Amino acid sequence: MSFEYAVSQALSGEKRADSRMHMSSKDRPNMSLSKIQEGDNYIEINAGQIKRLYYSEWHGERFLFARSLNTDVLFTLFEVNSAKLVAFRGAHVNSSSIEKIKAEARKILSKKPNLESRIFGFSNGSNLKYIKDLLHLSQELKARLVEVDAFGNEFRHIAIDSRFGISYNVLLDNRPYRAGELMVNQSVTPANNKQSLAAVLHTEQIVNNSNSDQNKA
Repeated sequence: MSFEYAVSQALSGEKRADSRMHMSSKDRPNMSLSKIQEGDNYIEINAGQIKRLYYSEWHGERFLFARSLNTDVLFTLFEVNSAKLVAFRGAHVNSSSIEKIKAEARKILSKKPNLESRIFGFSNGSNLKYIKDLLHLSQELKARLVEVDAFGNEFRHIAIDSRFGISYNVLLDNRPYRAGELMVNQSVTPANNKQSLAAVLHTEQIVNNSNSDQNKA
Protein backbone atom coordinates (compact mmCIF):
# COMPACT_ATOMS: atom_id res chain seq x y z
CA MET A 1 0.00 0.00 0.00
CA SER A 2 1.49 3.35 -1.03
CA PHE A 3 1.58 6.35 1.29
CA GLU A 4 -0.54 8.40 -1.14
CA TYR A 5 -3.16 5.66 -1.28
CA ALA A 6 -3.32 5.42 2.51
CA VAL A 7 -3.93 9.16 2.81
CA SER A 8 -6.57 9.09 0.07
CA GLN A 9 -8.36 6.24 1.84
CA ALA A 10 -8.28 8.13 5.13
CA LEU A 11 -10.02 11.07 3.46
CA SER A 12 -12.54 9.10 1.41
CA GLY A 13 -16.19 9.59 2.26
CA GLU A 14 -15.50 12.55 4.54
CA LYS A 15 -16.56 16.16 3.93
CA ARG A 16 -15.27 17.87 7.05
CA ALA A 17 -12.38 17.06 9.33
CA ASP A 18 -13.07 16.23 12.98
CA SER A 19 -9.67 15.14 14.31
CA ARG A 20 -5.98 15.63 13.77
CA MET A 21 -4.34 13.49 11.11
CA HIS A 22 -0.56 13.10 11.07
CA MET A 23 1.10 10.64 8.73
CA SER A 24 4.75 10.64 7.75
CA SER A 25 7.57 8.29 6.93
CA LYS A 26 9.60 9.42 9.95
CA ASP A 27 9.38 11.55 13.09
CA ARG A 28 9.50 15.31 12.71
CA PRO A 29 12.27 16.73 14.94
CA ASN A 30 12.20 19.98 16.88
CA MET A 31 14.32 23.05 16.18
CA SER A 32 14.49 26.27 18.17
CA LEU A 33 13.50 29.53 16.50
CA SER A 34 16.83 31.07 17.51
CA LYS A 35 18.65 28.33 15.57
CA ILE A 36 16.64 29.06 12.43
CA GLN A 37 17.26 32.78 12.77
CA GLU A 38 21.04 32.44 13.04
CA GLY A 39 22.69 34.48 10.32
CA ASP A 40 19.30 35.68 9.02
CA ASN A 41 19.21 32.42 7.08
CA TYR A 42 15.44 32.03 6.68
CA ILE A 43 12.34 33.33 4.91
CA GLU A 44 8.98 33.54 6.68
CA ILE A 45 5.90 32.74 4.63
CA ASN A 46 2.51 34.31 5.37
CA ALA A 47 -1.01 33.50 4.21
CA GLY A 48 -1.58 34.21 0.53
CA GLN A 49 2.07 33.86 -0.44
CA ILE A 50 4.16 31.56 -2.63
CA LYS A 51 7.88 31.39 -1.89
CA ARG A 52 10.72 29.80 -3.83
CA LEU A 53 14.10 28.99 -2.22
CA TYR A 54 17.32 28.10 -4.03
CA TYR A 55 19.84 27.08 -1.40
CA SER A 56 23.58 26.82 -1.91
CA GLU A 57 26.61 27.16 0.36
CA TRP A 58 27.30 30.59 -1.15
CA HIS A 59 23.93 32.27 -1.29
CA GLY A 60 20.24 31.84 -0.57
CA GLU A 61 18.17 31.31 2.56
CA ARG A 62 18.14 27.80 3.95
CA PHE A 63 14.92 27.64 6.01
CA LEU A 64 11.32 28.39 5.14
CA PHE A 65 9.33 29.21 8.28
CA ALA A 66 5.53 29.13 8.64
CA ARG A 67 4.29 30.53 11.95
CA SER A 68 0.91 29.72 13.55
CA LEU A 69 -0.61 27.45 10.93
CA ASN A 70 -4.18 26.60 11.90
CA THR A 71 -7.05 27.53 9.60
CA ASP A 72 -4.75 27.79 6.56
CA VAL A 73 -2.50 25.30 4.81
CA LEU A 74 1.18 25.04 3.90
CA PHE A 75 1.97 22.97 0.80
CA THR A 76 5.63 22.41 -0.09
CA LEU A 77 7.49 20.89 -3.01
CA PHE A 78 11.16 19.99 -2.56
CA GLU A 79 13.37 19.10 -5.53
CA VAL A 80 15.78 16.55 -4.06
CA ASN A 81 18.30 16.68 -6.91
CA SER A 82 18.83 20.44 -6.85
CA ALA A 83 17.94 21.47 -3.24
CA LYS A 84 15.18 23.83 -4.41
CA LEU A 85 11.92 24.46 -2.62
CA VAL A 86 8.51 25.91 -3.52
CA ALA A 87 5.95 26.64 -0.81
CA PHE A 88 2.35 27.85 -0.91
CA ARG A 89 0.41 29.10 2.11
CA GLY A 90 -3.26 30.02 1.93
CA ALA A 91 -6.66 29.77 3.54
CA HIS A 92 -8.20 28.29 0.41
CA VAL A 93 -7.08 26.10 -2.47
CA ASN A 94 -8.63 27.08 -5.80
CA SER A 95 -7.82 26.91 -9.51
CA SER A 96 -5.86 30.16 -9.35
CA SER A 97 -3.58 29.03 -6.54
CA ILE A 98 -3.12 25.62 -8.19
CA GLU A 99 -1.93 27.25 -11.42
CA LYS A 100 0.47 29.52 -9.51
CA ILE A 101 1.97 26.52 -7.69
CA LYS A 102 2.41 24.69 -11.00
CA ALA A 103 4.17 27.69 -12.53
CA GLU A 104 6.60 27.92 -9.62
CA ALA A 105 7.13 24.16 -9.58
CA ARG A 106 8.24 24.18 -13.21
CA LYS A 107 11.03 26.60 -12.27
CA ILE A 108 12.66 24.17 -9.83
CA LEU A 109 12.45 20.93 -11.81
CA SER A 110 15.75 19.28 -12.67
CA LYS A 111 16.39 17.24 -15.81
CA LYS A 112 15.36 14.14 -13.89
CA PRO A 113 12.75 15.48 -11.45
CA ASN A 114 12.64 14.05 -7.95
CA LEU A 115 9.97 15.99 -6.06
CA GLU A 116 8.76 15.49 -2.49
CA SER A 117 5.52 17.07 -1.29
CA ARG A 118 4.24 17.89 2.20
CA ILE A 119 0.93 19.22 3.50
CA PHE A 120 0.48 20.99 6.86
CA GLY A 121 -2.40 22.88 8.44
CA PHE A 122 -6.14 23.44 8.43
CA SER A 123 -8.25 22.86 11.52
CA ASN A 124 -11.22 20.75 12.53
CA GLY A 125 -14.23 21.66 10.44
CA SER A 126 -12.14 22.41 7.36
CA ASN A 127 -13.35 21.19 4.00
CA LEU A 128 -11.39 18.09 3.00
CA LYS A 129 -11.69 19.07 -0.67
CA TYR A 130 -8.74 21.44 -0.24
CA ILE A 131 -6.50 18.61 0.93
CA LYS A 132 -7.76 16.33 -1.82
CA ASP A 133 -7.01 19.02 -4.42
CA LEU A 134 -3.43 19.26 -3.12
CA LEU A 135 -3.08 15.47 -3.22
CA HIS A 136 -4.24 15.52 -6.83
CA LEU A 137 -1.77 18.30 -7.63
CA SER A 138 1.04 16.31 -6.02
CA GLN A 139 0.17 13.32 -8.21
CA GLU A 140 -0.06 15.50 -11.32
CA LEU A 141 3.42 16.86 -10.66
CA LYS A 142 4.67 13.31 -10.01
CA ALA A 143 5.79 14.35 -6.54
CA ARG A 144 6.25 11.76 -3.80
CA LEU A 145 4.03 12.59 -0.84
CA VAL A 146 6.10 12.20 2.34
CA GLU A 147 4.09 13.95 5.07
CA VAL A 148 0.56 15.08 5.88
CA ASP A 149 -0.13 16.86 9.18
CA ALA A 150 -3.62 18.31 8.96
CA PHE A 151 -6.65 19.31 11.04
CA GLY A 152 -6.97 19.34 14.81
CA ASN A 153 -7.19 22.36 17.12
CA GLU A 154 -3.48 23.10 17.47
CA PHE A 155 -1.27 25.82 16.08
CA ARG A 156 1.64 24.49 14.05
CA HIS A 157 4.96 26.29 13.69
CA ILE A 158 6.77 24.57 10.83
CA ALA A 159 10.14 25.02 9.16
CA ILE A 160 11.44 23.32 6.02
CA ASP A 161 15.15 22.94 5.42
CA SER A 162 15.73 23.70 1.73
CA ARG A 163 19.15 22.05 1.85
CA PHE A 164 17.98 18.59 2.89
CA GLY A 165 14.19 18.81 2.59
CA ILE A 166 13.60 18.05 6.29
CA SER A 167 10.58 19.42 8.17
CA TYR A 168 10.85 20.70 11.76
CA ASN A 169 8.57 21.70 14.60
CA VAL A 170 9.71 25.20 15.52
CA LEU A 171 10.04 26.00 19.23
CA LEU A 172 9.17 29.69 19.42
CA ASP A 173 10.39 30.08 23.00
CA ASN A 174 13.38 27.80 22.40
CA ARG A 175 11.97 25.10 24.69
CA PRO A 176 9.59 22.14 24.32
CA TYR A 177 5.90 23.05 24.47
CA ARG A 178 3.85 22.17 27.52
CA ALA A 179 0.77 19.95 27.19
CA GLY A 180 -2.07 21.92 25.62
CA GLU A 181 0.08 24.99 24.97
CA LEU A 182 -0.54 24.91 21.22
CA MET A 183 -4.30 24.47 21.48
CA VAL A 184 -6.40 27.20 19.84
CA ASN A 185 -8.47 29.13 22.37
CA GLN A 186 -11.59 29.44 20.26
CA SER A 187 -14.65 27.39 19.47
CA VAL A 188 -14.35 25.12 16.47
CA THR A 189 -17.28 24.10 14.30
CA PRO A 190 -17.84 20.39 14.93
CA ALA A 191 -17.94 18.02 12.00
CA ASN A 192 -21.12 16.21 11.09
CA ASN A 193 -19.30 12.93 10.73
CA LYS A 194 -17.75 11.94 14.07
CA GLN A 195 -15.72 9.01 12.80
CA SER A 196 -12.10 9.80 13.65
CA LEU A 197 -9.71 9.90 10.72
CA ALA A 198 -7.06 8.49 13.04
CA ALA A 199 -8.96 5.20 13.16
CA VAL A 200 -8.13 4.44 9.56
CA LEU A 201 -4.48 5.45 9.57
CA HIS A 202 -3.07 1.91 9.49
CA THR A 203 -0.46 1.81 6.74
CA GLU A 204 2.94 0.39 6.00
CA GLN A 205 4.35 3.80 6.88
CA ILE A 206 5.05 4.96 10.43
CA VAL A 207 2.06 6.78 11.92
CA ASN A 208 3.47 9.46 14.20
CA ASN A 209 2.09 10.56 17.52
CA SER A 210 2.62 14.30 17.25
CA ASN A 211 2.20 14.78 21.00
CA SER A 212 5.19 12.64 21.93
CA ASP A 213 8.21 14.39 23.41
CA GLN A 214 10.83 15.36 20.85
CA ASN A 215 14.50 16.15 21.45
CA LYS A 216 15.46 19.74 20.82
CA ALA A 217 17.58 20.13 17.68
